[in-house]
Amino acid sequence: MSQENPEGGPSGPELVRTLAELSRVGMTDEEIVAFGGQLDAIIESVSALQEVDTTGVEPTGHAIDLTNVYREDAGRESYRRDDMLSNAPAAQEGYVRVRYVFGENEDSAP
Repeated sequence: MSQENPEGGPSGPELVRTLAELSRVGMTDEEIVAFGGQLDAIIESVSALQEVDTTGVEPTGHAIDLTNVYREDAGRESYRRDDMLSNAPAAQEGYVRVRYVFGENEDSAP
């Protein structure tokens, strides 16, 4: 029940299968059919926007004006290293020591 893609490419389950292959995502045939139907519904809903008369509407990136609300980027005094390391469960040679992440290591901390 997949619709014709207005761009001429695959749609519905065929599009989901293509996207899954390109992104190397394993999907069962049942998932492809289910997501294909959902994708068709999304495409149909979005395609309704093509019918809206936008004559005289200025193109815009946002519906409202945006202003930068960030503070000015300025240097400031930082915390002392010893104070920061005193809060760590373990420290070694001026750095925070953490558990070994990949594999096993008897020297792992804390």
